[in-house]
Amino acid sequence: MYAANAGELQHDMLQAKDALGHVLDFHSLHHICGVRLTMRWGVSKTIQKVMRHSSISLTLATYGHLMPDAERDVDSHFSDIMARMM
Repeated sequence: MYAANAGELQHDMLQAKDALGHVLDFHSLHHICGVRLTMRWGVSKTIQKVMRHSSISLTLATYGHLMPDAERDVDSHFSDIMARMM
């Protein structure tokens, strides 16, 4: 009923394995949720709350790498705004 994993006990009821034997546990599902939210809406305070992270810094550190073009996109939008103002 319980399986030892890296010195910790985990209930095997929460673990499923795919055809390759990869374990899908609650932590994996939680992380997948964070990844999908980030890829759809970017990192935000809402995602921080959904993921129950203690700070936005943790959310950014965990999922920020999923948005490699975010800085370029902001620069582009900012340039467009500035051009309209001039």
